Amino acid sequence: MKRILLYISFICCLLPILSSCSDDGQQKNKKSSTEFYSSIEDITDKRLATQLGTTQDIYLHENFPDAEILLFNTLPDLFNSLISKQCDAVITEESSSRPYLNRHQELAVLDYNIFESNMGFGFMDENYRKQFNIFLKTLSESGELQKIIDKWTGEEDDTSMPDLPAYANYDGTITVGVTSADIPYSFYKDNKLSGLDVDIASRFAASINKKAEFVTMDFAALIPSLITKKVDVICNGITITEERAKKILFSDPYYVSKTIAVVHKDRIQHLAENDGNKKLFYSVNDIKYGNIGVLLGSSQDRFAGENYPDATLIRLNDKADLLMSLKQGQCDAIIMDNVSASFIMESEHDIAYLEDRISEDLYSVGFSKEAPNEYIEQFHNFFEELKSTGVYDEMYSRWIINGNTAKMPDFDFSDAEGVFRFGTSASTIPFVYYKENDIVGFDVEMIYRFAKYINKKPEISVYNFDGMLAAAISGKVDIIANSIMVTQERAKKINFSQPYFKCLSGIMVMSKNLGKEVACSNMANDDIDEQSWFSEVKESFYNNLILEKRYLLIWNGFKVTFLIAIMAAILGTILGALVCMMRMSRRKTLQVIAKCYIELLRGIPQVVLLMLMFYIVFAKFDISGVTVAIITFAMNFAAYVSEMFRTSIMSIDKGQSEAGFAMGFSKIKTFMLIILPQAVQRVLPVYKGEFISLVKMTSIVGYIAVQDLTKAGDIIRSRTFDAFFPLILVAIIYFILAWLLVQLLNIAEIKSMPKRK
Repeated sequence: MKRILLYISFICCLLPILSSCSDDGQQKNKKSSTEFYSSIEDITDKRLATQLGTTQDIYLHENFPDAEILLFNTLPDLFNSLISKQCDAVITEESSSRPYLNRHQELAVLDYNIFESNMGFGFMDENYRKQFNIFLKTLSESGELQKIIDKWTGEEDDTSMPDLPAYANYDGTITVGVTSADIPYSFYKDNKLSGLDVDIASRFAASINKKAEFVTMDFAALIPSLITKKVDVICNGITITEERAKKILFSDPYYVSKTIAVVHKDRIQHLAENDGNKKLFYSVNDIKYGNIGVLLGSSQDRFAGENYPDATLIRLNDKADLLMSLKQGQCDAIIMDNVSASFIMESEHDIAYLEDRISEDLYSVGFSKEAPNEYIEQFHNFFEELKSTGVYDEMYSRWIINGNTAKMPDFDFSDAEGVFRFGTSASTIPFVYYKENDIVGFDVEMIYRFAKYINKKPEISVYNFDGMLAAAISGKVDIIANSIMVTQERAKKINFSQPYFKCLSGIMVMSKNLGKEVACSNMANDDIDEQSWFSEVKESFYNNLILEKRYLLIWNGFKVTFLIAIMAAILGTILGALVCMMRMSRRKTLQVIAKCYIELLRGIPQVVLLMLMFYIVFAKFDISGVTVAIITFAMNFAAYVSEMFRTSIMSIDKGQSEAGFAMGFSKIKTFMLIILPQAVQRVLPVYKGEFISLVKMTSIVGYIAVQDLTKAGDIIRSRTFDAFFPLILVAIIYFILAWLLVQLLNIAEIKSMPKRK
């Protein structure tokens, strides 16, 4: 006891000292985080990083004896160390650093010219060196050398390798050593080795009628590989130095490089004071290395992939998700059609155009290949009549110009002869969207008018966008419309009409990230008074639930979710019991069937299984999405429940059965009165968890045109573009539903266990 008291007293004495040390450390770190650099002299005693074996490596060791020097083999590792703040500054070659400075706006150049270096090609063969110098002189006198340098070190987008004579005509090969990770000298682009040095080396090899064979290695291995004659020539932005010239033969200089120091912007005072970490975009060139959001599979997706090959494309299925990704900073910019963008900007004043005319988009109506062939010709005639009579212009004015006040005309289909199935996603203002719990929009009115034209009644099914396309491919619907852009891949599986709408696409960014030089009319209303947190919640509540009676969407979605979950659980439990009986049967055939069923259903992802059932298995049947969902979830639930039942039954001691037989009970009575009650007690805790997983898994039914709770939240989000409220509301409702169902199962568990009861 005395020893324990002594330890406690010792610790109490140490606490003030440790606290003081911690405070001192925090103050020191705080001071360090606000330390500013104004020149290279301010980092002479800091942690500096550079590439191993370069002239920058030699320079730092000779001129910065007090610095801690970190050496890396590749430029990506070098700059990653600065980005992750493992070092205070990077000392590197200016041309190589440009891509990283473009991609990472948080970095800045502290010193633009610490020293200059002459770069050359390295040889061991004097004959090769003479031939190269003659080639280099010819290239320089013709002005071609400067063009090549400008091409690879400038801002041009066309940085492709030149076309050279066919290798079949070459006399032998020349082996060239490079690193393959050093922009702009040697790097991979489109799976092809490219760069300034690779370009010059390829031209040189062709000039002496040889084929250039490139060997990639670390920078530090280039000179040893040349000395040991594993390669004939080395090039990779290699600086000519006296020490290196003692070991290898250098060509005449072909390029003069500058060495710079790169630091975080928050270390440079005037940049930190002007929000140096903020990305400012002045033109589309400023996002070519950034994150760009696009609609999956759209022409905008294709446009971005072709025109911004160095950007990271974030592909999403919904415009509401695109907007959310932009506002949350996951994207630097998004590409969207200007019609939808104009409606978004009316309520989202923190969004602005970076460029409003980058591509042209054409929208068409899609027809299932299983739909009557005359539909396409009928639609063509209908559309020509729509334009000639001026109705198209009326629709354009109603939905595109005055969309916020637009109302659907009344259509009477009482005299229609038959129906045709219309699929859409209902999430694109002003083409197809929900208003006062009805599906309205430009495309909806057009399809309704087409239905009147062919004297049929339209039956609408609402899918996710990719689900809508799948429905047309599988023949679940006859026609689809939702501002659909025609692509080559889609045209192979869906018949498209002639374009009925043309619009431009633009690039949108956050207004705060828009450069001052760009004038933009959409940045009006920037001076909106900030609301209190309570006012924002109140407004979100009204917009997402009260306005247009959107709470009815949530209520109807909740009923669908509850129905699917309960019915799937009941059917799945019954089916699981049957599979369990087969699994425990003495007949091997039944055992094999049960095993295969369990492995198959447990191995297929639920969303894939659901779409297989709806679009393939039940594609030819007139069966609702809700019914398909119940059947699918029941089948999946049964696979898991059967194994729960089997393990619970097998866990009962055999002596229990023997005791029942000894008392004169039959097998059935023994199982029902002795085994089953004990098995139920053991299976219920596990069954509860699987049941709750089933409830949450129902959130994927939107893929097959079922408007459940999650889909209702998505519909509201597509109308209000509120990033949080609909998602939080849906999450809370799912939690409450799961909690209530668990309580009901707890009651059943208590009643099945006499001790707890």
